[in-house]
Amino acid sequence: YAYGMNVACSFLEYDGKILIVARQNHKTQKYEWDIPAAKVQVDESSIDAATRVVYAETGYRLAVDDIKSVGTFEFVSGNNEPYVMKAYKVTVESSPSLYSGNLRSEWATPAEVIKRDDLIKNFALLLKLAGYCN
Repeated sequence: YAYGMNVACSFLEYDGKILIVARQNHKTQKYEWDIPAAKVQVDESSIDAATRVVYAETGYRLAVDDIKSVGTFEFVSGNNEPYVMKAYKVTVESSPSLYSGNLRSEWATPAEVIKRDDLIKNFALLLKLAGYCN
């Protein structure tokens, strides 16, 4: 992509809620809330990056056939770096018991999420662009 780094993310949906995670404390915008997202490595596709980060941050293994594209969006990061976000979503049939290591996670409705004041930059806009909120 000519716009900068390539990032992939995935919305996990269950019972009208999405999974949000607190960023790791060694990252920029530490402790702010987001969905699982990661830079796409040179040797992987964006869907592979999305499944990799969901597993790394939650322990949940996504079935590639269940993942649907939400869209591709251009943003500027908290470090003022341009990036392209390829967003996916998957509906899980039951509330997975999540292994999150040092990451805090919770299920919340998009309406609850958008009202928070501790979201990572661009997360509220991503929710709107992905069709979760007006």
